[in-house]
Amino acid sequence: MTEIEAPCIHVRTSSRNLGSTRNQQSITKMLLLISTVFILLNLPSYVIRLCVFFFTLARKDTPELLWCLQQFFMLLYYTNFSINFLLYAMCGITFRRCLEQMLRRILKSMTRYHCNPQRYI
Repeated sequence: MTEIEAPCIHVRTSSRNLGSTRNQQSITKMLLLISTVFILLNLPSYVIRLCVFFFTLARKDTPELLWCLQQFFMLLYYTNFSINFLLYAMCGITFRRCLEQMLRRILKSMTRYHCNPQRYI
């Protein structure tokens, strides 16, 4: 059969398929954002480290500007470790739901423990 003679295959799109596709797209966007932020915050630090390494190999004094840049880019490098929580919280609906459930459970257990009259007897 040629392409023209081939029967058309119609794929039914259910609401479940659309929801799954949207979920996959949101996860992909979140992972892309986290990966991009990781590269943007880590790459400058590693580039400066390489520069300092090459200056050391050449037995030349490393310029003061390079040392200052290295310190600044190290702050960005460390920022990456603390910003992931915020990125997940901003972009991940599942992360927010699980976080909310966990916080509710913790608060519920804390109020149950602290408001228990048996505890004071």
